[in-house]
Amino acid sequence: MKVKTRKLRLKQDLIISKGTEFECIDGNKTEWIEGNYEANIALNNDNTMRIVVNTDSLPRDKFEVVED
Repeated sequence: MKVKTRKLRLKQDLIISKGTEFECIDGNKTEWIEGNYEANIALNNDNTMRIVVNTDSLPRDKFEVVED
């Protein structure tokens, strides 16, 4: 029996503005409790970008919930 998985799907393009700064998080540890979804986006062969979205105040015009 296959277990259904819940995912979030973008309804529109996500744009990261030029000039956005990324802070160093070396040594940081984050614990996610519930209602968090992540996507890893390949930047090149050696780097990815991780985006975490929480459903507490999720903009429904940008995301939809889907089940596999």
